[in-house]
Amino acid sequence: MERPGPSETNRLVAWSILGYLCLHPYAKDTALGIGKWWLAAGGLDATSGDVARALNYLAMSGWLISFSNGTRHPIYGLNPERREELHRYLEAEGRAESSEA
Repeated sequence: MERPGPSETNRLVAWSILGYLCLHPYAKDTALGIGKWWLAAGGLDATSGDVARALNYLAMSGWLISFSNGTRHPIYGLNPERREELHRYLEAEGRAESSEA
């Protein structure tokens, strides 16, 4: 049996997080901060559960790393080993969307 993929909401939140990190590759924050400052400030109203699921998905996929700075909430940031890959991927997706329009 295949593992279920992310839901449409999870994909939207994950895509938005990666988009933010493409523009701000050194940004790091907790799930709460990501929901409030990265997503809500950009116009995406996601629940804390949506943000947590997207972060978990991105971390398990190798796009994000998480670490603790002594607090009980992990801090997430872009996996530096995938920074260039993210730029190439998002550029390719942007070209694909432009050609569909």
